[in-house]
Amino acid sequence: MLLLAVMASTASARGMDQPCYSGDLMIRHGKIHENKCCWNGRMLSGDRVAKCQNKPSNPNDCFAPRQKKEIKHGEIMGKNCCWQGIFLSKAKCETQVSHPDNCYAAKLGKEIKHGEQTPKFCCWYGQWLHKDKCENIKARVSHPDNCYAPKVKKEIMHGEIGPLGNSCCWYGKWVSKSNCS
Repeated sequence: MLLLAVMASTASARGMDQPCYSGDLMIRHGKIHENKCCWNGRMLSGDRVAKCQNKPSNPNDCFAPRQKKEIKHGEIMGKNCCWQGIFLSKAKCETQVSHPDNCYAAKLGKEIKHGEQTPKFCCWYGQWLHKDKCENIKARVSHPDNCYAPKVKKEIMHGEIGPLGNSCCWYGKWVSKSNCS
């Protein structure tokens, strides 16, 4: 019990998790009171209240709950990086490509365009697939803007509704039919 009291006083002496006070009311670190957030002894307002809500202030940023802090888009934290609001492998932040459908080949040190192949893999809409998978996909469609419907084993042209009726082919990708015009 004494050890806990010493640890708590040491943490508060270093400025970690200090409470805030509003009149006679003590508000714990990370809690919201009257649309203000208590953060290390200071009341935050406006966009900074997101810290207490475990939500980033910008939708493209991420929130790291263990560290209790916001990570900016493109920032690396440990083995991960924040990319458009979600944590991905840090390789995504270390290398940038000119188009989201392209990939970066670290061993070759260059950008690979959608559909291009390396000795073992190919880049398909920004993801690395085994070379055989890309060859199968390419062989099934006559034009890169068309899609392949594996359930009916048929090529669907750009702008056409798919066989299930809930999506359509739009520039080679399946999207919600409401997005097709």
